[in-house]
Amino acid sequence: MQLTFKEPAAYNASIAGMWTGYAEPSWVIEGDDCTEARGQRWIEPGFIQTYGPFTVKEWVHDSTMTLVKNPFWVASEAVPEAKIDEIQLAMLGEEAAMAEYEAGNMDYIPNPPLADLDRIKADPTLSKELSINPQQCTYYYGFNTKAPVVDDVRVRRALSMAIDRQGLIDNVTKGGQIPAQWFARPGQAGAPTPEQYPDLGIKTNIEGAKKELQSYLDEKGLTADKLDLTLMFNTSSGHQKIAEAIQQMWKTNLGVDVKVVNQEWKVYLVTTKDPVATPQIFRMGWCMDYPDANNWDKDVAAFGGSQNPREGGGFNWKNDEYEKLVADAAKELDPAKRTEIYAQAEDILVNKDAVMAPIYWYTNLDMTRPYVTRTYSADGHERFETWDITHRNKLNIDV
Repeated sequence: MQLTFKEPAAYNASIAGMWTGYAEPSWVIEGDDCTEARGQRWIEPGFIQTYGPFTVKEWVHDSTMTLVKNPFWVASEAVPEAKIDEIQLAMLGEEAAMAEYEAGNMDYIPNPPLADLDRIKADPTLSKELSINPQQCTYYYGFNTKAPVVDDVRVRRALSMAIDRQGLIDNVTKGGQIPAQWFARPGQAGAPTPEQYPDLGIKTNIEGAKKELQSYLDEKGLTADKLDLTLMFNTSSGHQKIAEAIQQMWKTNLGVDVKVVNQEWKVYLVTTKDPVATPQIFRMGWCMDYPDANNWDKDVAAFGGSQNPREGGGFNWKNDEYEKLVADAAKELDPAKRTEIYAQAEDILVNKDAVMAPIYWYTNLDMTRPYVTRTYSADGHERFETWDITHRNKLNIDV
């Protein structure tokens, strides 16, 4: 197998190693003289060709998937032979997963409901089963920079500065998250760190937020209570609690009444990239595909990025200086220089143009039974071949 890149970049090797680049035989998808083409069904049980420690036994769409140990896998130091014979993945919402966990039907669940965290931490048994670890993701609110009211950078900057990030973490999310001053999660190659750049980006600044908003209001001859603003989030009890907390912060700190609405995820993904329907403010998050700041500042935020389509929608934004910076950073091989370039780009993204309001850098919150021996992923891709259980050989988890 040979990979050819269109241009040199510091992160090319990282892209080559992504899980989405794992080899699959073309005949499974396209067919050949001996095999019927499976097209998009190539991943279904009975068709899929697995090169790994597990294979798919059963898939009940939108309900469960069962993985079984691959007897033909030749173990290596990097990818060992699986210790668990069978894993059943259940596709449940947070509340349903927690109920199943407490009923003894699940051995591991990610993201216990926010509403249950205080109870979990106070419980002598559940508290020992809760783990909190860093995760390479950023939670943020995006702005449609062409939409009314938020088409002015002063309003966007005011809304961002008026968010009490630490207060949100202490009183709502309660998972040890870190207030985010910019987008690219520290820990990525090229990403700035708070230790290097303590004053970079944007922070909570209530007085500064009031001045920014008042400047806009005076120019337009308006009062804060007359602003028509809507925040949209994808349906989730956790996202709702965060949205309602920030809605109250904007009311208390700026005197602005912001409506909150939600949509189911599949519809929401379309809405937040629609040239006409993208809301003024929308909740979004990003977790790394590969560990480099390019995956954030270019792949997501630059013109043509996943949240900034060329056709319009999403951020609806283009800044030529920003585009040049992320292009230059991609080719720069000196790590210190790359970080400095991305720091300049981040300042444009979250401060000068305030295209998004970074809120927090994630942590992983998991509930795991004490009889499960496991590793903890920082990128969200768990390696179940490294897990083990002591009293049975079937693992039930929520995904």
